[in-house]
Amino acid sequence: MPGELGALFRSLADDTAEAAGSIATAIGRFTVATADTEDANVARTLAAETDTTRAIEAIRPGEGPATGGWSGAGHVEASTPWAEAAYAEIRANPADVARIAANTGISEDIIAQVKTHLFLTEHDVPIGPGEIAHGYFTAVPDTAKLWQRAEAGPLNPSDQGDFRSLMAHEYVEKHLMADGMPYRSADPEAWVDGYLDFNTDHFGAHEVAPKASNGSLSHWEDLELTPPDVPLAPNLFNIDNVVEAARRGLHL
Repeated sequence: MPGELGALFRSLADDTAEAAGSIATAIGRFTVATADTEDANVARTLAAETDTTRAIEAIRPGEGPATGGWSGAGHVEASTPWAEAAYAEIRANPADVARIAANTGISEDIIAQVKTHLFLTEHDVPIGPGEIAHGYFTAVPDTAKLWQRAEAGPLNPSDQGDFRSLMAHEYVEKHLMADGMPYRSADPEAWVDGYLDFNTDHFGAHEVAPKASNGSLSHWEDLELTPPDVPLAPNLFNIDNVVEAARRGLHL
């Protein structure tokens, strides 16, 4: 009997030790998981704070680098304080894409890609013969106002047409730049009296994309490009057909 009791106590002790070890392991795993979660939360918070700081700095015209044609808001060329502040507000707005998609009938994916390209990404942009500046696209007041109206509610027919043309232009431009095309050419032969002229020998994604004014591809004939057989849909659901046609014609 004493031996059996001793064995029983040893078994209970072993079970207790095993249970304690399991509890310690579980606590350790919980601690690690909690730490990982906290680290992730901290990272997200810091990223959000960085974006907010960047947006706030962009609202302050007149500060920042003074060379290379940059404005205080980090744009390639200076615009009006209102337009630069409006662009900063758009960059910091997390809700506009869904609202604009609902108001215009153009998919969130297209709107999101255009927003990233047009407002959130810094680009290499020629500002003179052989001269490149890096920064946000120059803030255009009419573009900012059109974006804001598209977020505020359904657009009138004229604005809807303008917005559709802008989305088509920026979407195609974005994808061609991702394929390696420059935004526009810095070649001196493309510049006339200090201005970048349409040149069929020296051009970039901006010249290939549908015209931002009316969504037309009428300039493709001059570039020896063949438009898609199917017209571009009002809601741009087949805009990738234009991208693919451009890639084929440009051998990208």
